This record gives sequence, C-alpha cells and structure tokens, in this order.
Amino acid sequence: MFSGWGIRALLSLSPAYNPIGYHTGSVWPHDNALTDIGLRSLCRVEQALEVAQGLFDMTLLQPYERPPELFCGCDRNSESDRPVQYPVACSPQAWATGRIFQLLQMMLNLVSDAPENQWRIIAPVLPESIKKLSPNNLMTGSNLLDLDLERSGSSTACGITDKRGNLRGIIEV
Repeated sequence: MFSGWGIRALLSLSPAYNPIGYHTGSVWPHDNALTDIGLRSLCRVEQALEVAQGLFDMTLLQPYERPPELFCGCDRNSESDRPVQYPVACSPQAWATGRIFQLLQMMLNLVSDAPENQWRIIAPVLPESIKKLSPNNLMTGSNLLDLDLERSGSSTACGITDKRGNLRGIIEV
C-alpha cells in the first residue's frame, strides 16, 4: 500500500483502486502518522521511518511546504517524481500539519509519566534525512525537558541537554 510518498487508503492491486479516488487510493498524511505510531509499537521501525521519510519528502515539495489534506496515491518512481495533488484538497490542513507531532512521537518514542515526573525515551531513531534534532520544552506535568538527537550511519544518539523542575529523564536504548 506504500506509494513511496505515503500509505494509500486502498491497496493498488484492489479492483476498486483509483489513485485519485478520495478513499480508494489517495494518501492521507494524518492517517499515515497514526499508522506510523502503530508500526513503531509493533517494532516495525524501518517501515515507520520509510513512511515518515515519504511524508517529509512530500511536504517539502508542496507550495510553501504546507501539507495537504490528502494527495493522490500515484507511485513514486524516481527522484524527479512529485506527489500528485488531489484536485480539491484543503492545503494547508490542520490535521495534516498536526501529523508532525505524531511523527516526532514515533521518532523519539516518548512515554510521559506525569504522576512520577518522568519522561522515558525508548530507542529513539531519526530518518536518514534528519541528521540532528533538538526538541526543547517537552512538558510532563509542570516539568520541562530538552533533548539532543544525532544520527550517524544507521544509529541515533540521544542526550538530555537540560531539564527544569523535579523531572527524571530516562533514555533506553
């Protein structure tokens, strides 16, 4: 179902498949982000990163880098390909834009435990295109945490750069 840009709403081998059909082959960025969280929870990290990378690449090719509500599920065949815009998609779309937070959640694999004033970062990963990421002000309860992630080869290093409040940050690899 992966087009190279994202996961389609319908398998391309289905008789009902239509890459420009609203729910019969199009790609919905917010649904893909939810799927990415699920892939990560099933330890399908490489597949989750592949979907995330497709969504990042698609977004960079949009006017003003604004993610659309949906786009056509046409295959990504080469580097010169562009995602095919859905004719009446809203762009930008709030829930498509909000998917960045779900993708960040997938990459960092954050688990918040506010009653215990604790953040767990479990085996964080970055896609190939992101070499460094420094999310700041991650809040649990009234406590804040800053992180620094760096990708080298196929591995990602993560460190805590600052914490404010009575907070415990745990990085599990």
